[in-house]
Amino acid sequence: MPHIKLEYTKNLDIKEPKILVDKIINILFEIIQIKPQNCRFKFFKLENHLSDIYTGFIHLEVRLIEGRKANKKKEAAFKCIEIIKKELINKDIDKIPISIEFCDMSKQEYFSNTL
Repeated sequence: MPHIKLEYTKNLDIKEPKILVDKIINILFEIIQIKPQNCRFKFFKLENHLSDIYTGFIHLEVRLIEGRKANKKKEAAFKCIEIIKKELINKDIDKIPISIEFCDMSKQEYFSNTL
């Protein structure tokens, strides 16, 4: 935990996915104090989607054990958006919708040997 999922449409390209992963995990470590060694990061390049095929979209989902402050999650979200923009190759970065979703998971409903 946390589980991090980045979805982006096939018309978008990320310069260096590994560097993006490291930067996002670093932001979460610094602001929300997650344990980087416990992160599960998944990338999904979406071939089929129902959005504007010319702009596409990017969505980052971060699933965490409950208890983080809303203002810290908001701060991390805006920093992640800036990092994502910098790691995209595409032109017209400001026209590409980027969303971040933090999902709190109950401690009673998540089980792992790394907690």
